[in-house]
Amino acid sequence: KGLEMLLRALDEAGLGRAQSHPESYVQMSFLLSGQGSPTVVSEVLRRGFVVHVGKQSPADFMKSLDILVLPLETDRGTQVYPNVLLEAMGHGVPVLVSDLPVVREALGALASELCLPPGEATAWSKLLSDPDALRLKAQLGSKMKERFDAVFSDSRLAMLWGHCLELHS
Repeated sequence: KGLEMLLRALDEAGLGRAQSHPESYVQMSFLLSGQGSPTVVSEVLRRGFVVHVGKQSPADFMKSLDILVLPLETDRGTQVYPNVLLEAMGHGVPVLVSDLPVVREALGALASELCLPPGEATAWSKLLSDPDALRLKAQLGSKMKERFDAVFSDSRLAMLWGHCLELHS
């Protein structure tokens, strides 16, 4: 996804090194679903972050998060909704995510609060190093769930499909 840019952003912010900036340190750990790339795990560990790797159900994975950081590259995820974004919304997990058209469409009005420029490490660094801003973003979980239920829930999709079938019968 956009992990290399995220690692650059964390480097810019000096995050991952609690000893260097204890007064501004933001507690972060990386949760990688599946096996995780050995290169990625190595890079994250080198920066001093805790890494949890393992196979988890999407529900268990989402329950373990305070906030999901999802830096998508502009050449990926631009035509279809990223599944992990929809899963986070369905579980009420706030997401910091790259500002792509399909993401804006999924998030609706929340996009202005949760989207960051894709590939711009400095913008991500600024937000990730601001504990107060992160706390505010983390409070948007219930709004994420409301948006999911209004637009993407099973009952909403079933209603839309039913309407489409009525129109074509």
